[in-house]
Amino acid sequence: MTTKNETAVSIKSEVSLANLDEVLQAEVQTALENIDPRPPRIKISREAQAFMMPDGTTAKQLTGVIMYHHKARGYWEVEGQQLPTCSSMDGATGTNENGEQRACLNCEFNAWGSGKDGRGKACKEMRWIYVLQEGEIIPSRISLPPTSLGQFDAFVTALAQRKIAPIMKQVRIGLEKTERHGFTYSVLSQPEVLGDVPREQIVEMLKLRDSVVAAAKKAGIEAEDYYFDGEGVEAETGETASSADEPY
Repeated sequence: MTTKNETAVSIKSEVSLANLDEVLQAEVQTALENIDPRPPRIKISREAQAFMMPDGTTAKQLTGVIMYHHKARGYWEVEGQQLPTCSSMDGATGTNENGEQRACLNCEFNAWGSGKDGRGKACKEMRWIYVLQEGEIIPSRISLPPTSLGQFDAFVTALAQRKIAPIMKQVRIGLEKTERHGFTYSVLSQPEVLGDVPREQIVEMLKLRDSVVAAAKKAGIEAEDYYFDGEGVEAETGETASSADEPY
């Protein structure tokens, strides 16, 4: 019986311009099978209302499929530290530097008023969303700060009300400008649904999703997931300006 590896070797031994595309696609799949696929990170520019792409370019809007999303939390005890003192990759159970776990629901740092100067929460809730753009096979990860939670949650809720999962729709997402207490920052604008995702594409995304999400969670939370564009300007300055004022 011919094995998958033997077939791949056979194809490569007969490589030509006629079958080069097929061979290169096989190379991509082989590369992915030998690693834990880690989604590139797209950052949000605090002042420019733009997404900062992994290749260094910027984009005002992103078009693609939201393959998956989940809650994440981070508590930074000391301002400026890179890794959080305690973090949660599901929004329910936090793990501190010593590996000790606690329930986020009853944590003192998840209480309103525990944040800087008594505003917001000391432990910052985020949404990690995984967006697969056209022409890509690995989704990119975007960390939405507390100021964007209300808009994103309302969007997902509206879809679910119609028995639609985000992975079933092509969407366009962008950012809009908001100001508060003299600070300018970016928040998620209303996502726009563009159309249906072909069912065969959904099957392929579901096959890949678990390994991608597992790799992203393994990487853990860093300060840049909450602080805008690496400048150390805390998104908390705007947290009181949105639905983050209300209980999540």
